[in-house]
Amino acid sequence: MGHKFNPGQMAKLDSPARRKLLPPEATVNKLGINPGSVVADIGCGTGYFTFPLAGAVGMEGLVLGVDISEEMVKEARRRWEQEHGAPDNVRFLLSRENGLPLEGQRVDLVFMSAVLHELEEPQVFFREIDRILRSQGKVVVVEWKKEPMEMGPPEQERLSMEETSGLLAACGFATLEVLDLGEAHYGVIAQQQSTKGCSK
Repeated sequence: MGHKFNPGQMAKLDSPARRKLLPPEATVNKLGINPGSVVADIGCGTGYFTFPLAGAVGMEGLVLGVDISEEMVKEARRRWEQEHGAPDNVRFLLSRENGLPLEGQRVDLVFMSAVLHELEEPQVFFREIDRILRSQGKVVVVEWKKEPMEMGPPEQERLSMEETSGLLAACGFATLEVLDLGEAHYGVIAQQQSTKGCSK
């Protein structure tokens, strides 16, 4: 798959251009997240989606912001504490790509934006996602449309909606809904099935 996002360019993650292209609050509002849910924001970056996800789950819920970049985790935690004080319903955790620091069957929903196209071993990764999800848990995958654009990864590194749904299906997740998230992005909401496990 594609190369990893450079943490040295983290300012791009919260730029006005990105907020216009993929508004975080409006995107989260389309997900139908129940208050009190436990959500894992995988590849949380600087907290672009973590903050509105925290609003969706409310104080009785929990958002786990996870990233493989120590710089990203530190910046996300700094921003949250600057705006909200000590984290109450949000925690930021440093992770390995295929080794999430989360308990098994802990999470109701996994959210991942612009992560899938960067994975080295998607089948291994989704086995780990399967481990942390509660029974019938959901995954939300937000990705760049596979079209030429000035912003985002090269077109050849992107995944079409059909490719994303196919990969999820191969890993035991059935697509429930496809979201059109504007001119540059789409979302796939998928649910964990009783027959699980990625095909090799």
